[in-house]
Amino acid sequence: MHPNRPTTTRRSIRRAFSLLEVIVAVTIIALFAAIIGPNLWARLGYAKRAKAITETNALAMQVRLYMTENNVTGLSQDFELEMLVPDYLESADGLTDPWGSPYLLRMPGDGRDFDIVSYGEDKVEGGTENNADVVHGKK
Repeated sequence: MHPNRPTTTRRSIRRAFSLLEVIVAVTIIALFAAIIGPNLWARLGYAKRAKAITETNALAMQVRLYMTENNVTGLSQDFELEMLVPDYLESADGLTDPWGSPYLLRMPGDGRDFDIVSYGEDKVEGGTENNADVVHGKK
């Protein structure tokens, strides 16, 4: 026996992951992403649509408030939503839907004096699901 050599052997300290551990971890993350990803995108579309519904209803209320305060029973053909800024809306940013298009004022509306409309994600009239039109007072 050598006097300078320790009698017990030291265990080597493991400082890295094996290739198999890395592959398993990446596979698990990919599976979670494949399961959760589509649901997350669908929820994002639903949230934008819900925001558009809320904003069209709020804009319609502001138009009605404008009509009440100005003692008018109907809107003139030259009325535009921009006329609500700054007295009824803080800024013109509130006139843009969640998909980046301006809200539209349709006169006459569908059984009403006016409608506030967003054409949805596809920005074209009509459509279904996220592409469906959003009209105030309707879901």
